[in-house]
Formats: sequence, structure tokens, C-alpha cells
Amino acid sequence: MKNTVAIILALALMLAGTCAFAVPMRYSEGTAELKGVNAEGKAVNLSVQALHLLGVDQDGNYLIYANREFYTVAEADMGPVLALLDDGLVAELRNVDELQTLVRGNRGDAVVALQQTLRTLGYLEGSVDGDFGGATERAVRAFQAKEGLEETGTADGRLQLLALSMTQTQQNVIAVSAEEQFAAIADRVDVDLTPAIEGGLTVEYDDMTGRGFISNGETYRFDMSGEADIDMYQMAVRFGLLVRETEDGVKVEPAVEASCLCVRRPMLSELIVKSGSARGTLPLEDLTASLEGVNSLEKAYAVLPEELVEALANAAEAGELKLRLIGKYNSFNLSIEKSALTSIAKLGEIMGQLR
Repeated sequence: MKNTVAIILALALMLAGTCAFAVPMRYSEGTAELKGVNAEGKAVNLSVQALHLLGVDQDGNYLIYANREFYTVAEADMGPVLALLDDGLVAELRNVDELQTLVRGNRGDAVVALQQTLRTLGYLEGSVDGDFGGATERAVRAFQAKEGLEETGTADGRLQLLALSMTQTQQNVIAVSAEEQFAAIADRVDVDLTPAIEGGLTVEYDDMTGRGFISNGETYRFDMSGEADIDMYQMAVRFGLLVRETEDGVKVEPAVEASCLCVRRPMLSELIVKSGSARGTLPLEDLTASLEGVNSLEKAYAVLPEELVEALANAAEAGELKLRLIGKYNSFNLSIEKSALTSIAKLGEIMGQLR
């Protein structure tokens, strides 16, 4: 009975977000080619057949475990990996920095979750009681030794998520190169995609709906929430190329994807884009809404005319890129960080080549 209660507590804890679901992945064919930063802060090129996608940090970077080491990977470099996973799995990832480091003497629900995970993996033989004692410390050390990690006996957020990921269902995926991704749509679209391929872009494409989005993998996020829980508005924008089936065939058009994770839907309708002297007001099309947990996820697209594509290409020179998302009930002013303008300008140049 005691263990049953502990299991229920641990599962409730995970679902509440104190701990997080992590994703173990293995490539049935090919490997993941990534640029990461190791625990010592050194940039490295990774070629891995298996990895554990553990979570994100406060800067939006992804934490992975591969080749018996932890690595941080920038969001812009994770596109090829994330594209192979179900969106629901990725949505379960949590902020690693929010997890408490557990040491001997700690008590509580977080310890219960860790103990249950270690017990499931066969490292803990003692009771699951929420008390981080000698048995739990020995179990942590044994897990660290098995994984080639420093045997500290303490469990930081990374270690908790790594252990947890090993209890999750492994995702067997096939690595697909950018060339293979584009080949799937190259004979259907109305433009030559060579500049996008040579520019290092990636494509997300749903063959059933004939819709997709080509981008450099970078998403710009803005927390526009108010003080009350009901006023939560987490905005995100991506720049790229919208792929969609029309009466005239499958078209590829420069576009902005705008989304809002919120409690109360703003019902997005227009987008204003401003960079230097260039300014335009665009309709937001293809508005969709879905549930992400208890919140709504609203998403829409604005197709960019030639003058605004040129404005993106010149954004770094102009030194600014500002957006205003207009909804039926709420509107939001967003300003892209200057450090991101060079990347956006490069993308704008590629957009211009495809028109």
C-alpha cells in the first residue's frame, strides 16, 4: 500500500510539472548531426545515433544527453531533431533550471519522484518514502557510475531528467537530411528550392494536408502576460516560407507564422510589420486553435509582399524589426532583439531568391 501511494504521488508530481517527461530517441537509420556545448562550455560537433532529449533551460536552449555526456544545443540547431517527434512529446519538456537539486537530507514530493524513478530502473531497493537518505544516495551514485558521470550522490535537474527519460518509451526515428526533406515536395511546388537547401533551411511538411513551413529553425518568443493567471499570453513568431496547396498547385510564399499560447484567445486577425522606413499591414490567414493542456494555442500566417521581404533582408542594416499582432480582443507589440536581425536578414535574402 505504501509503494502504491508513492507511485500515485510521483505520477501526480510529474503531471503537475515539478518533474518532466523526457524523450529517449534512437535513430534506426542515419545519425543526428548537431552543434552543441558540453558541460565545460566547449563547442563541439556531435554525430549520435541515440540521445535523450531532456528539457530546456531558461534561455530556450535544449538539453540533451548523448555519448555519456550532457550537452546544450541552441534552439536554431534543434529543428532536424524536433521535426521527427510528435509535438505533444516536445510540449511535455520542462525548464531544467526550475528543478531543485536533491541532496541527502532533503524530503518531499520531488524526492518521492526521484526514488520511484530509481526504483523503476532497479537502482533503489529501499522504500519510496520521500526521505533522501543513505539508500537513495547510494542509488544515485550507482546510477551515475553506470552512466559514466561524476559520482556525487546528488541529483541535479539534469540527472533527474536523465533517469526519468530512461523510464519513457524510446522513440525510434529515421534521420532525414534536408535534401531528402525538400525532395518530398520539390516536384510539387512552384519554385526552385535550391536557395533554401543551400541556405541550410529545413522543412516541415504534412503530406496529408499539403501544408508545411520552411524555416531556419529559429522561433522568437515573447511573454506578454499580465499579473492575473487569466491574462497569460505567450507569443511566438517564426519567419520563413509557407507551403500550401491551392487551386493553382502547391505554392511557396514568404510568410510570418504567429502563435499565441493563452488562457483567453485574442483571435488574431492582422499583423503590422515595420523595419526602418518600410511598413505594412497584413491579414493573418488560416487561423487555427487547439488545446495545449488547459490553455489554447492560436496560430495564423501572414504572407509577405515583395517590399516586406526586402525589408527583412535589410533588417540588420535598418537596426530594427517591430511587429504588432492585432486580435479581436487583444493586441501585442513585439520587438525583435537586434542580435537576431542578421539571421533574419539572411533568411530574407533567401526568400527574395525564391520569389
